[in-house]
Amino acid sequence: MLAENHMIATSDHRNNKYRDVTLPMAVIVIAHLFLFIPVTLYLGNADEFVTPLWGMLRLLSIPALVLFLLLFILGKIFRGELRRLHAILIAVIGLLIWFQSSILNWDYGILDGRGIDWSKYIWRGWLDLAIWIGAIFCGVAFYRRIGSIIVQLACAVFAIQFATIVYSGIENSDKLAKSKTGLRSSKSTLQEIYKFSSKNNIVHLMLDGFQADVFEELIGNKHVGKKYRMAFSGFEFYNETLGTFPYTRFAVPAFLSGKIYQNDVPKNEFITSVIKGKNILNTASQFGYEVDIASGPLLGSWYANSNHKNSYVIPSSGSIDSESDNATKLLDLTLFRAVPHFIKKYVYNNQSWLLNAAFAGQEYLQHRYFSHTGFMIGLIENITIDRASPVYKYIHIMNVHNPMVVTPDCRYAGSTMRATRVRLTVQSKCTLDTIVKLFDKMKALGVYDNALIVVHADHGGWAIPYRFKQILYWSSGEVITPFAASLASPLLAIKPPNSTKGDLKVSPVLASLTDIPDTISSIMKWGVDFGGESILELDAKAPRQRKFYYYTWQRDAWESEYTGPIQEFIIKGSHYETPWYAGRVIPPPLDRN
Repeated sequence: MLAENHMIATSDHRNNKYRDVTLPMAVIVIAHLFLFIPVTLYLGNADEFVTPLWGMLRLLSIPALVLFLLLFILGKIFRGELRRLHAILIAVIGLLIWFQSSILNWDYGILDGRGIDWSKYIWRGWLDLAIWIGAIFCGVAFYRRIGSIIVQLACAVFAIQFATIVYSGIENSDKLAKSKTGLRSSKSTLQEIYKFSSKNNIVHLMLDGFQADVFEELIGNKHVGKKYRMAFSGFEFYNETLGTFPYTRFAVPAFLSGKIYQNDVPKNEFITSVIKGKNILNTASQFGYEVDIASGPLLGSWYANSNHKNSYVIPSSGSIDSESDNATKLLDLTLFRAVPHFIKKYVYNNQSWLLNAAFAGQEYLQHRYFSHTGFMIGLIENITIDRASPVYKYIHIMNVHNPMVVTPDCRYAGSTMRATRVRLTVQSKCTLDTIVKLFDKMKALGVYDNALIVVHADHGGWAIPYRFKQILYWSSGEVITPFAASLASPLLAIKPPNSTKGDLKVSPVLASLTDIPDTISSIMKWGVDFGGESILELDAKAPRQRKFYYYTWQRDAWESEYTGPIQEFIIKGSHYETPWYAGRVIPPPLDRN
């Protein structure tokens, strides 16, 4: 009898022990999913979020509480050995989430709207699956023997992660302290964006990824070309324009200020210094223009450093509530990082993202073509002419950028599509149709003729130009992707004030995106020199040497302080038809001799 009572007491003690650790293990899993991984992602990509971390964590606490209650209730329902097994399984899941997100953190490229070829990574799926199944099997089959070890290991990993997050938070206190109040997508700011000046307007449209020879193909099309040429009355299209960089990050400072990134200072410091310093937006502000800015989240965090009157962030899902929009985005990224390979495909949801698509109401609104087109339509429908001061409107939209999502009638294709020349042209045409509507509305309201309008891209798309037949090389002799030529071919068209006679003209002037600030300054007679040339003063027959700076994406493209080696190309003539001479290579500081 005494022995039997002793066995019961021992059993009860053991059960109480594992009942007691159920809640700590639940806290560990929740901390990984709703604190550790989100904070790590935020600190590495702070500029991509328009709301502070604390606000997003507050919203994430709701699903965290739901999960906690679920685990807690299950712990109360289970009895005896089942309760013990429940606690150990929670610990195993916590360890697997940490291992997957920290150790098996596979590289899928930049998650900026590009498709992922999941068939290339099948081996990752089998490895992830083997680890998850193996760990869970061992936890279930041998929980009596190794249960305490698993619990202790989970606690140790939790302690390390907690210390790491605290340290990272202290190291990145500037990012955590940044209020980002100027980046909120508010209705009041949007109403100000709709207002034009009754006197002087500069409309600066930056169409991200719009390729020059795709535009040339559209204006030459026998069915729609005449409509576009008439809509762009007074414009001159510079079909030989050379870009500066293949991607947005360094192209933006170049065309706003004329400054070229030299890989000698941290890239975010460079961008901040340029946007805060001498550039065309701040110059316009100095000359009495009220600067209005509209852009996506990441870009909005850059532009917020300029001297502006209004800055509006275009929500990524068509929602005005940027805080919930960003919190959902952060949780989607967390799940993508935490789950094994075969499940990541469903979280990514064909570039629509699982939770964002679910909460947006209409899945297609997750694609920037639709959210940014929606912003433009709202602008067109609500333009008013009731501001006394001159206005400089800088609008950076992503309608043409990957992914390709529209049919020829500009409707959602039902899913994303691989970028091809035809699909890029279709999406570019749909974007151009929206720009034409804007011009038509400006003409109807009487503010088109006297406005300076600059329409351009930061780089081209992913369609190799028809005229380009060369092979490009790094200085080392390694071949460079021919898509460098498409990325070096951005759209550029300019209409000076009171220049509205005749249809769109085409100029063969050897222009560069770095000429944009000098051209605007010259047209407006501001007398500010940015180190480039005024395009309107260039001789189309005169030879000109221009430069393009090519670099490739790297795995830590957003987190690293510097970019990889930058290859300078020197081009003496048309970049479509004359050779590109490899100049100097500009490595990051640690790679320099």
